[in-house]
Amino acid sequence: MDLKEEVDPYNLDTLTTLSQYRAYQSRFPVQVTEELDVKMEVLAEELASEVASGRKYNVYSDKQNAAFFYFHRIKLWRTAPLLARFRLK
Repeated sequence: MDLKEEVDPYNLDTLTTLSQYRAYQSRFPVQVTEELDVKMEVLAEELASEVASGRKYNVYSDKQNAAFFYFHRIKLWRTAPLLARFRLK
């Protein structure tokens, strides 16, 4: 009687991809976004105080819209090459 081993190809592919990611992680330097993170925290606090004061949560100033837009773009651009490289679309 032969033993039939059940292998989940998705799990195997995921584990392989994660090990490749760890191996190549040091090749892609991470840009420092500490200043942007601090600005985002300040804006989040401003929004929280505006919401508490009764202002609508979906009304943002131009400064806040620009900061959120660039914050998300930078975060997505930094991970996009890695995801494309390891086929994690």
